[in-house]
Amino acid sequence: MNKKIVFTLGLSTFLISQSSLAISLNFFPSSQVVELGDTVSVNLRISDLGEMSSPSLGAFDLNINFDSSIVDLTDVGFEDQLSLFNTPSFNFFIPENDRVNLVEISNNSPLELDMFQETYFVLASLDFNTVSSGSTLLTITDAILSDANGIPLDFDVLDSSNTVVSSSASVPEKDLSRVILLLPLFLLGNVIKCHLQ
Repeated sequence: MNKKIVFTLGLSTFLISQSSLAISLNFFPSSQVVELGDTVSVNLRISDLGEMSSPSLGAFDLNINFDSSIVDLTDVGFEDQLSLFNTPSFNFFIPENDRVNLVEISNNSPLELDMFQETYFVLASLDFNTVSSGSTLLTITDAILSDANGIPLDFDVLDSSNTVVSSSASVPEKDLSRVILLLPLFLLGNVIKCHLQ
């Protein structure tokens, strides 16, 4: 009888500790303001994985959505936590109009991932060119995460990333050329004014 009670209590504690793990995805920075023509970089991060234990991340497949009339995706870089010990992972990205699909599958063993993967890290870095003024949210949809054994992981998306692109405050080229053309006349006028006095 005592064995059943201990086992039930131990199983309950295990289930509670497993359910308290809140794996999460978020963007960094969560907000930024840039000038038109600037490059924008955003990191997709995962946190609250196991520390030298499961759960670790073995694979992910997700979409990142954005407003392509404001920003244009130029590059995606996958980080190294799914390719430990120089074991290359299988990864790719597929850009579409207003989103990009990211996929990465580790070739490391479950033991390597559980023991040596960090508890939080950058999954991917995304670079965008700004193409017009306005605001765009980066959001995550259709996301699937799996652990080192291919079992789906529960997770939360903590926040989206907001990028505001403001119009450039610099002097337009046309106005600058006028200033350059009028500068000699201004200087000549000052020289004549000095001689007349």
